[in-house]
Amino acid sequence: DLLKTFGVKGRAHETLRACPLCRAPLFRHPVTGRFLEPLSVSRCHVCHLEMLNPRLTADEYRTFYETTYRSLVELPTTVSQAYQSKSQRLGQFIAARVTHALPERPQGPVLDVGCGDGIVGSTVGAALGHPVIGLDPNPQDCQQARERGLEIREGSFENLPKEQFAGILCVRTFDHVLKPVQGLLQLTKRLLPGGWLWIDVLETSKNRELVGPPGFWKLDHPFYWTEYTLRN
Repeated sequence: DLLKTFGVKGRAHETLRACPLCRAPLFRHPVTGRFLEPLSVSRCHVCHLEMLNPRLTADEYRTFYETTYRSLVELPTTVSQAYQSKSQRLGQFIAARVTHALPERPQGPVLDVGCGDGIVGSTVGAALGHPVIGLDPNPQDCQQARERGLEIREGSFENLPKEQFAGILCVRTFDHVLKPVQGLLQLTKRLLPGGWLWIDVLETSKNRELVGPPGFWKLDHPFYWTEYTLRN
């Protein structure tokens, strides 16, 4: 069952020949470590971005998310409570950093891309005094986000609203974007002049050995961002 759920065997997949971030040729530098099976991971020798290789095609990823991805509301109670507490602290941290960096910023709604159950977005919106529009493909999480005061639009990253926003949150969502450069451009186009963009990704080196089976490498995360990649 593990191989069927988290492996690429039997699924439509593609092998990357160049890094999607810096376009350097990929010479299949494999990443070694625990829990890699049944996935293969390569690291770009230039920007150090780590990626599943091969990975699923875009259409196959849509099928995977629709059939496999669990709603946050389905988490066990103890896990859910810890997640909610951590999400609230993250929202407070983001709001404090935005306030410090941009004491004068545009007014208007904030877009929360991949809002989940809306805890981070609602916390940031309340602290900064902005209404929040949430975008997420999971109907159960969307309902939870509505109950927390977010205006919800059901959909994925490919369904970004056309209007512009005072700020954009992209928390633990950018790891799933198959074309990171194009995705970043799409986000910045939707910012009002002077607006802010917060992207939060799972940094690889600090988390790789901290998790158990099926392991750190997951089929739903096509990219893993190293500190070197983020800084350079």
